[in-house]
Amino acid sequence: MKYIIPILIFPFFLVSCSQTQSIKVEFYPAFIVNSTLKINSDSIELSVAELSFKETRAINKSDYKTIIKYLKQYDLTLLNEEDLTPEDGITVRGSLSINNLNQEFEFVSPAKGTSDYELSQLLLSISERHFKNQTSLNYLTCLSVSIRPCTSQDPNTRHSNCP
Repeated sequence: MKYIIPILIFPFFLVSCSQTQSIKVEFYPAFIVNSTLKINSDSIELSVAELSFKETRAINKSDYKTIIKYLKQYDLTLLNEEDLTPEDGITVRGSLSINNLNQEFEFVSPAKGTSDYELSQLLLSISERHFKNQTSLNYLTCLSVSIRPCTSQDPNTRHSNCP
C-alpha cells in the first residue's frame, strides 16, 4: 500500500504544476470582415470565417512569453454592450485562459498611448512576423488600418486589398 500513494500523488503533482495557457482575440472592424486570432504555447492561428480562410503557424517561445507576460499585467476590462458597437474603428474582444480559468477583456478603437493600443500593436506585430500567406498579410494590413491612426484626410479610405 505504501507504493500506491506516491504513484497517485505524482500524476496530481504534474497536473497541478503545469499551466495550460491560451489566448483568443476576436476583431470586429467597422469596414472589413471579422477575424479570430488564437495563440497557444506552440501555435498562432488567424481565421476569417467570411473568407473561409485559416492559417496556422508555429509561434516562437519568446513571442508567446511576451504576450502572456503582457496579458498577466494588463488591466482586463469589460465594457457595456452599447460601448461595443462603434460606427467606425474596431471592437476587440479577447480572453486569456489559464488552466480553464478565463479572464476576458474588450475595448473599442484604442487610443494611441493606452494599454489597449499597446496590446493591439503587440498582437499585430507578432502576427505580421509569423504569418506568411498573402491573404493573411493583406488582412493584417487592413486590420492595422482599423487600429492604427489613419494618416489619410478621408477616414473612410480603405486599403485596396481589404475584404
